Amino acid sequence: MATFPAQTLQFLADLEAHNDKAWFDEHRADYDRYYVAVGKAYLEALGERLGTPGKPMPGKMMRIFRDVRFSKDKTPYKPHLDVWFAESMGAEDAGWGPGLFARLQPTQFMVGMGCHDFEKGALEAFRRGVQTDGESLRVSLAALAEGGAEIGGSTLKRYPKGYAEDPLMLHTALHVGCTTPVPDDGVGAVVAAAKRFAPVNAWLKKHLSP
Repeated sequence: MATFPAQTLQFLADLEAHNDKAWFDEHRADYDRYYVAVGKAYLEALGERLGTPGKPMPGKMMRIFRDVRFSKDKTPYKPHLDVWFAESMGAEDAGWGPGLFARLQPTQFMVGMGCHDFEKGALEAFRRGVQTDGESLRVSLAALAEGGAEIGGSTLKRYPKGYAEDPLMLHTALHVGCTTPVPDDGVGAVVAAAKRFAPVNAWLKKHLSP
C-alpha cells in the first residue's frame, strides 16, 4: 500500500472537526476500515521497504487515543495516523537508539528521524560524541537545514556545566524532519526522507549505542 485512500484523509479531517466520543462511536466502522486497516497495511509495506529482504524493519502504529493525563490537549483522539520504526525496537537497548517517525494528517505529511528525548545515559553519550566527533554532525545538520529540513531538540537556555559552549550542548534530544503535502506515494516519501537523513541517524547510532 503506497497511496493513502481518500476515505482515510476524510476520516482524519472529520475527526479533527468532531473530536468527541459520540462522533467517534458513531463512526467506529470507518475507524476500523480507514484508520486501523489502512495503518496496518502501511506499516507492513513501509517495514518491508525499510528493512532487508526477508527481514522487515520492526515498527508500530501509535494509538489514536490521546493520554489526556499528560497532555495540554484534552481532546480524546489524535486526528492523525502515526507510525514509528527503530532497528532496536523490542531490544533491551530500545531506549537508546534513534528511530524514524511518519505522521499522516488530513492535508499534510511529516517525516522525522532521530531521538525525541535523550534518557540520562543517552544524553551523556550524546555529549561525549559531540566532544569527540561534533564537527561531522554539524556538517550533516547544516546541509540538511540548508535543504529545508527542520532541526529539533535544542531545549536548554544555558550550557551544561563542565562542557564547552557548543550549540549542540543545548540539545536534550536531536531529530530532523520535513513537512510536505500528502504525497502520492507515502512509502516512497518515507524511504527518500530516511536516505536524506541517514548521516544524522548514523551518527546517533554510532555514539548512542551502549
